[in-house]
Amino acid sequence: MEPSLWQQQTLKLHMSTELSQAISLLQFSTADLFEFLQEKALQNPLIQINDFHGAFSKRKHYSSSSEQLPVKERKGTLEDYLIAQMRDMKITGEEARILQHLIYSLNSNGYLQETTDELASLLAIDVEKVEEMVSVLQQFEPIGVGAHSLAECLWIQLDYVGEGTEEDYIILTEYFDQFAFKKWKAIEKETSINLCAIQELQKKVLKLNPRPGAAYERVSDAYVTPDFIVKQKASGKLIVLRNNDYNYDIQMDKMYKRGAASSTNKEVQAYLKEHYKEFSWLSKGIETRRETLGKIMESLLVLQKSFFLDGPTNMKPLTLRELADFIDVHESTVSRAVKNKYVQTPFGTYPMQYFFTTSIAKGLEETSSISVKTAIKHIVQNEDKSKPLSDKKIVSKLKEQYEVSISRRTVAKYREQLNILASSLRKTY
Repeated sequence: MEPSLWQQQTLKLHMSTELSQAISLLQFSTADLFEFLQEKALQNPLIQINDFHGAFSKRKHYSSSSEQLPVKERKGTLEDYLIAQMRDMKITGEEARILQHLIYSLNSNGYLQETTDELASLLAIDVEKVEEMVSVLQQFEPIGVGAHSLAECLWIQLDYVGEGTEEDYIILTEYFDQFAFKKWKAIEKETSINLCAIQELQKKVLKLNPRPGAAYERVSDAYVTPDFIVKQKASGKLIVLRNNDYNYDIQMDKMYKRGAASSTNKEVQAYLKEHYKEFSWLSKGIETRRETLGKIMESLLVLQKSFFLDGPTNMKPLTLRELADFIDVHESTVSRAVKNKYVQTPFGTYPMQYFFTTSIAKGLEETSSISVKTAIKHIVQNEDKSKPLSDKKIVSKLKEQYEVSISRRTVAKYREQLNILASSLRKTY
């Protein structure tokens, strides 16, 4: 075959700075956003923050008419700790943006809830690049952070301290469910790994931290500060207000603006042009964030109207997808937007995420899974630990004490989501 020259046209998506920052701005809490803007203002002389009401000097807090909500302290959060480690690394700007996105995608336990394929699709980059940056994140402290599952979290910790064997890896990655539920003879039969090795892994696992991110969750004495306030007028009409005490924006510094207009120095013009570009997309990102959050809150006022009028017991089943379809955006946009945002209502202050539930049957009416999970947790907490309740008995307790009728399978699913072990593993002697 003779050598020849040929061309092939390919389409490759690349995550722009604007896209990365837009995603980050959306999922920032109000306080995180202000700190981010402060940092940008130090780096970019064109950026001047408009803190219209002196919000972050007053630090005014709104009390809740319901129970006080536990919130992270701004100092020493998991995100702060990981970002500090990232800043000490020699990585490219794109890698920093990806890593920052991964950090702010972690749940309270320090796990990544999305697959590498989902993250790659969202960020419009190659899966290989996501996997590379996930591996980088998994080298951060606390060890185990950045895992996609409990099994992976445990293996990362074992591997880090040099105690993980090839047999341990096989058990944790391929037979974790059997291992967790002590079906060790089945593992031995299928893998030829002897019981002593399995029992030794059990001893090592008991010394590990299954929730590496949880240590950074601190309960603060301060009340959370709502992003939105819902009020009912005398006419009965519901209105939603932004919290004006936290209303701020950015504008171009007037001195540098005059300098840009009058300077004839090419280097100065290039410097100002580059910084103006950053100012421009950051300003657009803030406005997009404001508009998106406003649409979501207005939609919640419509879709959860009975909650805002009559209280939590009247909350309707609502999924992220349903609201996303209602305002014509992607589900992941809603998921990120509601993170770390709060709403003050006539019945207390609640996280935005609180308003999204799934439904189950309760007689002829619908109720939220949150209420049932709370009931299951209460039942388990008050059980006889020497004779823990089976899922079937929990079904009976729910019906007797709470008039809730659900299947044993649903109880098992909710129990697993609450990280409550099966009855055989809860038993104490």
